[in-house]
Amino acid sequence: RSLSPLYYRQAAIAILVYSVVDTKTFDEVSNYIDEINSNSVAPPIIFIVGNKIDKREPKNPNHVQTAKGEELASRYNAVFMETSAKNGSNVNELFIAIADKALEIRNPESFQAHA
Repeated sequence: RSLSPLYYRQAAIAILVYSVVDTKTFDEVSNYIDEINSNSVAPPIIFIVGNKIDKREPKNPNHVQTAKGEELASRYNAVFMETSAKNGSNVNELFIAIADKALEIRNPESFQAHA
């Protein structure tokens, strides 16, 4: 349940993944963000990722819909994406977005020059 601060204390980026078909995993994301932010040297860039979108049923009240993920990300000023590891939907885009943020952190002047 508890993440070890050794894993994220100096992290520049944190990726929190929840299952869109399991609301319990979504409900825990806020707790993990609070834990990471309170134990980090500097708050990292947060990616909130809803996974298993291939299994989500739009009208199922027990599934986490996109709007809820977007709302949570907005509250924490996080990057939000949804993926399916099973069929690969948005997985490459997620890693590209993470790499872009990492480059931006490492060298903000040159990244802004290309934006």
